[in-house]
Amino acid sequence: MSITFWKPSPAPPAIFKNQPLPWSNAGLLSKLLIHWVAPSVKVAWSRDLGDELETSFMNRVPPSLRPKKYKSPKNTDNYSLHESTSSSETTPLLDNAQRRHCNSRCIWENGKKYDQSLFKAIYLTIWKQWWWMIIVKLAAIGIRICIPQVMRILITQISLSHQWHRALKHGEPTDLLTPPKSVGYMISIGTGMWALFMVAAVLLYYNYWRARLMGKMVGSALTALILRKASRLSGKSRIEMTNGRITTMVSVDSAFVSCMMMGGFSQGAWLGLRLSLASNSLILAVIISGIMFRGSVSAAEFGVVLNYIMLTVSIINGFVGDATLVEQLMNTVERVQYYTELPPEASPTTPSDPGPLQIWPDKGAISFSQVKLRYRPELPLVLNDITFSVQPGEKVGVIGRTGAGKSSIAQALFRTVEICGGTIHIHGVDLKTLGLDTLRQRLSIIPQDAFLFGGTVRDNIDPTSSFPDDRLNDALNLIHRDCHCSPTLRDKLRLDTIVANEGSNFSAGEKQLLALLRALVKGSKVLLLDEATSSVDPETDALIQRIIQTEFMDVTLISIAHRLQTVAYYDRILVMEEGRVAEYDEPLILFDNPNSVFRSLCDKKNVTREELLRIRANAAK
Repeated sequence: MSITFWKPSPAPPAIFKNQPLPWSNAGLLSKLLIHWVAPSVKVAWSRDLGDELETSFMNRVPPSLRPKKYKSPKNTDNYSLHESTSSSETTPLLDNAQRRHCNSRCIWENGKKYDQSLFKAIYLTIWKQWWWMIIVKLAAIGIRICIPQVMRILITQISLSHQWHRALKHGEPTDLLTPPKSVGYMISIGTGMWALFMVAAVLLYYNYWRARLMGKMVGSALTALILRKASRLSGKSRIEMTNGRITTMVSVDSAFVSCMMMGGFSQGAWLGLRLSLASNSLILAVIISGIMFRGSVSAAEFGVVLNYIMLTVSIINGFVGDATLVEQLMNTVERVQYYTELPPEASPTTPSDPGPLQIWPDKGAISFSQVKLRYRPELPLVLNDITFSVQPGEKVGVIGRTGAGKSSIAQALFRTVEICGGTIHIHGVDLKTLGLDTLRQRLSIIPQDAFLFGGTVRDNIDPTSSFPDDRLNDALNLIHRDCHCSPTLRDKLRLDTIVANEGSNFSAGEKQLLALLRALVKGSKVLLLDEATSSVDPETDALIQRIIQTEFMDVTLISIAHRLQTVAYYDRILVMEEGRVAEYDEPLILFDNPNSVFRSLCDKKNVTREELLRIRANAAK
């Protein structure tokens, strides 16, 4: 029998991945936890708070040590090189994006402007709550100071009333007595004192609650920040850094993580020290009392009292420790509650999906029509009304400066972020009508950092075990037959070669080759390369391009690239600028236009027309 339960917040969705939630079968305690306990503690944990803390901290870090998303080009018109170099040690910043913005001039960083102080960053994040708590605390202290004064006035008036009454009763003179106030005055003083007691109690409780809330807010924000910083200490991140940055960056992040870990130990030591002091003080007070009253208290009675007080102290210590541990672990409940309220993805399948035996897309025609995309409702558009089409089997290269919206095209195509306007069609089918699993299974993508699963090469080329080994060996032979392929690589790329967790025993280039072979075995008619060759050596890049030219001739290919030579032989070039389509035409036509953005990018990279012709001629052979 289901229990009728009043829910103060909306119930979870009744359908999750086409399966009904067993809400009616949930117990009363589970419902209480979801609808009463979890929402009451959720207010502290917020991803926005973690972002705000990281932003405050990164603003105190030199720009050359910040992640890319925090590097904003400086306005060098009002920047004095003399002031920066005369006040402190400086570090040259040679970031490509800023160098382009500043017309290839070198920027100098003033060391005194960036103290890398975590505590100042925490203060800047919670300064409003901090000062409000101080104001409340001062108000509570002021009221506590006023209460004895009001009490003294009340006692004085009561004493005067008794003296006046006694003098009148016994006929004594009242000339030397101060007449008391009226009854209404006494009642108002008593009411005021009661109000002060209540306000002081409320303020003290509110101050305690705000202090706990601030601690949880900082702890939640630091948790997100520590996870991000720990990822920057990974081996791959350190390898990608230049030698000049690695020591400083790793030392800064390591010091941050160490500070947070020591902060947790210090917090536990602080609590343990004060519990020990309170317990020992209570035991000492009992012992001193027993010594002072030894004449009236027997040894047996004193022993019983001392035994019970020590037992009580141990119980109190255990209770406080458990309560502290529960409060710390409730951060997990906050995070679970936060994620339960995130908007779910679209359904993995829909009734309009093509069947498992139906080939879709059998032709890779792609059409973007007035597509708009933003990552969150409050953020600006990253794709603003873009429209272009790709014919079946056509090769299109997407280029543009950093932040132009190139990778957002991949996000929109695979619906990792839902578009907020326009339509995307593949072979005449609107992608919004397809389930996410169906869409992503029928398309292929090679990301910038390919992911490998633990297992064997066979498991990574064919994760679903859908194809025979003959087809997998044919794909591997494309690399084995390459005359430029090293014998070590040939021996490594075997079906039974062990792949460690996350492919740690494979280089970045080898991971990209396996991802390319995975797409080849899958046989999709649409392939997207998201800067797939940006982190590989030129030899591996050339090998990948040869396989694309020979094995993906009838596949519609969209390649997001940062090397112009990579897409020089493509059929058309899509130039993105500030989330819009700036240019879309054949490479040579764009290059011949001296006012085109593509021509300006080629000039900056020293790419000539002869080099474009040579690359296209080699690809045509």
